[in-house]
Amino acid sequence: MLAPVRSSVGVANVVRFGMDYSAVPDDVIESLRGRADPSSGLHRLACPQPAPGDRVRINAGPFRGLEGVFEGKTGPDRVIVLLDLLGQRARIRMCSGHVVPGCAA
Repeated sequence: MLAPVRSSVGVANVVRFGMDYSAVPDDVIESLRGRADPSSGLHRLACPQPAPGDRVRINAGPFRGLEGVFEGKTGPDRVIVLLDLLGQRARIRMCSGHVVPGCAA
């Protein structure tokens, strides 16, 4: 039953707790399927690009978990995010893959 999953590219193992496999709720699965990019044979998740002024969340790196304002792209893989740090607004350049658009304000 798990052979197709384990043989998928990028899968290292299946999440489990002891001998029990972790269950993923149906609504999460449907949400992921709805975000899949049908034009890609790899079914990568379609991630909309934020527009200048959009609120974003940092999901990796030293600023992980912080929210800021998307300012713009500086290259194909780099963006500038405005973060409030120690009472000052700072312009931070980072990898575009570390920014998740659409977080709640």
